[in-house]
Amino acid sequence: MAFEMHDFGVWPAGRLEHIIESDVLTYCPTRRAEIPRSIEYPLNHVEQETGFDFFGSTIDYMLALAVTAKPQRIGIWGVSGDEEYSYQRVSLAAWMGLAIGRGIAVYPRPDWFRWRDPGGLAGVYSHRYGWVE
Repeated sequence: MAFEMHDFGVWPAGRLEHIIESDVLTYCPTRRAEIPRSIEYPLNHVEQETGFDFFGSTIDYMLALAVTAKPQRIGIWGVSGDEEYSYQRVSLAAWMGLAIGRGIAVYPRPDWFRWRDPGGLAGVYSHRYGWVE
């Protein structure tokens, strides 16, 4: 299973061909005739089940759908927390919090939520707020 939640017009060259050749079920914002195994992402279902609508990246859509399946735990790997994508951390943290609040254990990559501490509070609050670089 794969997810391609970006607008069709912004896909990089070769992406469509890669998805078609991979022959895997692929969630997209809408069913795409060009992708025989595309599946429309069940956004209405996710919103009804979670009462939440806050998507900043494809991983948010993945996590949201996983939450609706009501698993005991969810593992997150292969997600970049680099500065380039740091703006996406907020929505992912929100979905992780929603999952945890529903009793689902969430296992992210341990260093994903590290942050820089320009204010010098790490020494005071590091035991409460996670890892600090």
